[in-house]
Amino acid sequence: MPSRMVMPMFAEIADKMPNIGSVLVIWIAIGIVASIFTLWLSWGRLWLGAGAVFLSACLGVVSSWPDPILDPEIIRELGESYLWHRRASGFIPSFMAFIAWVAVASMKRHDKPPEAIAGRSSS
Repeated sequence: MPSRMVMPMFAEIADKMPNIGSVLVIWIAIGIVASIFTLWLSWGRLWLGAGAVFLSACLGVVSSWPDPILDPEIIRELGESYLWHRRASGFIPSFMAFIAWVAVASMKRHDKPPEAIAGRSSS
């Protein structure tokens, strides 16, 4: 009898999991926030923006961490591609933050005179 109380929780994993479209929308929204934060930090100091990129990459690693209890059930019901897409989409914010950081770094590089970039003194 006690097993009937536990079984409904694992009966339909697919009903409790978000679809891939909503997962992508959530991660893109987080990516936009991470990009704005990276842009804001990078204007002051470029290394602060690199830190924001690193933090968003850590978020991707944590979100793609395997779950030994639910992953076999997700694979059984939704397939391995669902799990792969869900884990890969966790790295969207780090990719977007990296693009923002590269954009700021290239703008800052173009603002400097060529002598300063090459490390030559102008005297």
